[in-house]
Amino acid sequence: MDYDYIRSRRYPGFVRAEEMRKHRLEALARNIKFHTRLRDCINASSARTIQDKVSITHVK
Repeated sequence: MDYDYIRSRRYPGFVRAEEMRKHRLEALARNIKFHTRLRDCINASSARTIQDKVSITHVK
């Protein structure tokens, strides 16, 4: 018999809470990954803008 099935029959509330915790952690990891990519993109964009301004200033 499947271990998760046996466990869920004995402790249905505990297993459900465990699954919810797992889903919340996965969602949190996705959220952190998204915000990290967004931050890196914004930082890269800002760095390019600053470089463009510096190169325009030196051309004059």
